Amino acid sequence: MDVADPRPRRLVAGAIGGGLGAVGLATHLGAPPDAVVDVACVLGALAGVFVRRRWARAPIAIVGVGVFLLRLVWVLPVLMVGVVTAAALALGLARLVPAPPPGRQHVVVAGGAAVVAGLVYTAFSVHRHLRFGSGSWDYGCYLHNAWLFAHGQAFSTHAVSSVLGDAAFWGGTNHFMPSLVFTAPLAWVMEATSSTSLLLVAQVAVVCGAVVPLAAVARRRGLPLLTTTAVALAFLFHTGVQAALLFDVHEVAPVPCLIFVILWIVETKQASARAVGAVVVLLLLLGGTKESALLYAAALSALLMLRPGWRLLGVVGVVFFAAAFVVVVGVVQPALLEPESKGMIHLARFGGGDAGGLLQNVLLHPGRTLVSLISPDVKLMSIGTAGAGFGFLALASGEALVLALPNLAERFLADKREMWGLGFHYGLVGAAFLSWGALDIVSRLRARLSAAVLPRFDVFASVLLLGSTLASSAFSPTPPDLATFDKPYYASADDIARYQRALALVADDTAVIAQNHFLPHLALREHIWLPERRFLARADVVVLDTAASPWPHDPHSVQRLVADLEHDPRFDVAFHEATTWVFVRRRSST
Repeated sequence: MDVADPRPRRLVAGAIGGGLGAVGLATHLGAPPDAVVDVACVLGALAGVFVRRRWARAPIAIVGVGVFLLRLVWVLPVLMVGVVTAAALALGLARLVPAPPPGRQHVVVAGGAAVVAGLVYTAFSVHRHLRFGSGSWDYGCYLHNAWLFAHGQAFSTHAVSSVLGDAAFWGGTNHFMPSLVFTAPLAWVMEATSSTSLLLVAQVAVVCGAVVPLAAVARRRGLPLLTTTAVALAFLFHTGVQAALLFDVHEVAPVPCLIFVILWIVETKQASARAVGAVVVLLLLLGGTKESALLYAAALSALLMLRPGWRLLGVVGVVFFAAAFVVVVGVVQPALLEPESKGMIHLARFGGGDAGGLLQNVLLHPGRTLVSLISPDVKLMSIGTAGAGFGFLALASGEALVLALPNLAERFLADKREMWGLGFHYGLVGAAFLSWGALDIVSRLRARLSAAVLPRFDVFASVLLLGSTLASSAFSPTPPDLATFDKPYYASADDIARYQRALALVADDTAVIAQNHFLPHLALREHIWLPERRFLARADVVVLDTAASPWPHDPHSVQRLVADLEHDPRFDVAFHEATTWVFVRRRSST
């Protein structure tokens, strides 16, 4: 091989990249995850050998092979193995594409990091879904919502969201999210392919893709390629991002990308009619993702008030989105939800019980509000762990604080205790604000330093961002989601085969009652309910398993329902293997 000619090395890197793709496919086909990771480490290390820079060849190869050898005697956390593999893979695959034009390196490298992270998250999240680990509310709901949009039933006065009960949908239920209308094409594709995984892939793409506009702003502010890459990776592998992407699908998934694109337009474009129009559309999309996102849009509009040329739009945005939030939370959502479900709207933990009461308490009792933001200790622990993910740099950014205030109030002044911790999707929006704050502070510090100090500062800032992200994830009170490929609640191979035989009996045009982990696989239909007796009169098929998760119901409720259905003259047993049951309505009882 002629070392002066880059083409053979590009071909080798391409072959290795293809090999890694095959490794991912092998995982889905049932290969042992640990063996797949070992092979990926070796291939990633080999990819590192073929990078152009001599200084990068030996370290990547040594680290990659070293990790593989260590795994023979001591099983390292999969998270660390994945980081090494991703680094080696990124360097190797960089040889596949020609050098980007001057000024584009930031975006190209951030895009490459997004692709690598996206592949990792896609493998984990789809694997979880195929192992019957996804749930009824945080995935089944959004699949069903997409179906309603796709079939023109979302905004009808008679449209009903079945998963959460008999609630008028109109783009919402317990959340107001009309922007999810853009999931309709995904529903059409999923129906055509008989797959329910595509929404997971789309979520990964939109979250990981957020680092591209973030990198464009970093370049605009003068950050070097190394620091920009560190900011992107710190966001992509932040604890909040891991938790969100590896636990079902969430309405806030587009929020980071929308915020970064808006900020990129404001930072790089003049306030022309075209630019203002684009920002208005994006702000409306942002506000339509969730009722509390209306306040995110208001906070972002407040930040626009500090930008020359954008001040008028900022003022109008603050007034419009604040008023829209009050109307949606105080009028629209209570009108759509069932009376017994109105407690699902996230309210302040003290006084008022509505947006006006919250605002009144914040103004009259600021000290009490501040204490409530950090008490009990779980709140302070969450803020500390999330902030540590960017070396606490973001906590010094005034811009990040303005953007984050609505999210802080939503999470830590709410009655819902799950929002106080680090799990689920509640840390995703905060990770976006933290990454923006880190970018803001690093760029401001660089502007005050002399040229002689900048190279060392850039290395220090990059190491701080990446090191703190790994440390905060590794030492988080909750284990990092990327640490293990399989979770204890995933179904076994025998269970999966039995579940698939049972679900194969359910026709596409029937009304179904389905238990927690079954529901997402059956959600692309007009009516899909959780196991509640009030829906038996309308259901055609009931799918239950007495050994599977009954969430959100009592552990014995499924057993009682199975016992009753066995003697119910309206239903026949269409399937019964081990603990899995499928009941089908008798034709004479329709």
